[in-house]
Amino acid sequence: RELAVAPGDVFNTVLVEASRQRLLNLNYFSKVELFPAETMVPGRKDLNIQVEEKRTGSFNFGAGFSSIDSFIGFAELQQTNFDVKRWPNFTGGGQRFRVRAQYGDKRQDFIIGLTEPWFLDRKLSVGGEAYYRKASYTSDVYDEGRYGFALNARKPLGDFLSLRGEYRIENIEISDVDEDASQTFQDAEGAALKSSVTGVLTWDTRDNLFLTRKGHKVEGTLYTAGGVLGGDVEIYGWNLEASKFFNLPWDTILQFVGELAVVDSQGDGVPIYDRLYLGGANSLRGFEIGRAHV
Repeated sequence: RELAVAPGDVFNTVLVEASRQRLLNLNYFSKVELFPAETMVPGRKDLNIQVEEKRTGSFNFGAGFSSIDSFIGFAELQQTNFDVKRWPNFTGGGQRFRVRAQYGDKRQDFIIGLTEPWFLDRKLSVGGEAYYRKASYTSDVYDEGRYGFALNARKPLGDFLSLRGEYRIENIEISDVDEDASQTFQDAEGAALKSSVTGVLTWDTRDNLFLTRKGHKVEGTLYTAGGVLGGDVEIYGWNLEASKFFNLPWDTILQFVGELAVVDSQGDGVPIYDRLYLGGANSLRGFEIGRAHV
C-alpha cells in the first residue's frame, strides 16, 4: 500500500525510487532494495523488493543537563508497528504507540499517544494523545502547567501535499507568580480551559524524513480557539514556516528556515502563553526564551 508503482504500470525509475524511500520512511526496515528482473513476456519486467526488518519497539531512558531544562531524566516506550487489538504482543498492525515520561528541575512531562496511519484501510491517518506538562523554564516569574488531549487526522492530497486537522482541549494554569512581577502576570495567574481547532496544509519534498539532505518543506497553519468551541480562551491566528535543504560537498547539510506568525484575540486579549516570543534554541539564538517579545 506504500508503493508508488503497481502491476501493469510503465516502469518508471523515479516512482521506483519514491517507493523505496516510502518503505524506508516507515522505519520498519534497516535495508530496502528494489531491482527489476527479466520475464518470459517481451516488454515486461518483474520488480523485486528485498527488505531487511529491524526492531520496531524500543525502550529508552537516560538523564542529562542543558541550559534550558537544567537536570532532567526521562524514560520512553515506543512501538512503531503496534496493533492495539493483538493481545498480548500488540505488534503487526502498523500503528504508532508511544509513552514518554520525563522529570527535571524545570519541567515535568507525561504523554501517551496512538496513531493509525491507514484508518479503515484508507489512506487517512488518525491519532490522538493525552498529556500532562509543567514547566518553569518558559518564564522567570511564573510556572505553567497543561493537561488535556488532542485528536488529529491527516490526509495526503498528492505525492507531496497533505492536509491535517486537529481538535485539542486542555486546561492551562499559571502559578507561582513572583510578587514583584508586573500586573500583567499577576492578572494571568489561575487556570483557563482552552478548546481549539487547527488546520495545517503541508508541501513536503524532502528526500528523507530522518536525515534530510535535499528538498524543502512549506507548512501553513490556521487555528482558532473559543467561540462556538467553548472554553475561556478566544484567539485566532496563522503561521507560515518554510525550510530548504542543500547537500553540500563532504555530505554537509545546509538548512534555511523562515517563519511568519500572527495571533490576535476575539475576546479580552491574547493570554501570555499564546503570545509570540522569540528566544531559545528553537527560535532566535542569543536570546533567552521569551526575552525578545514580538
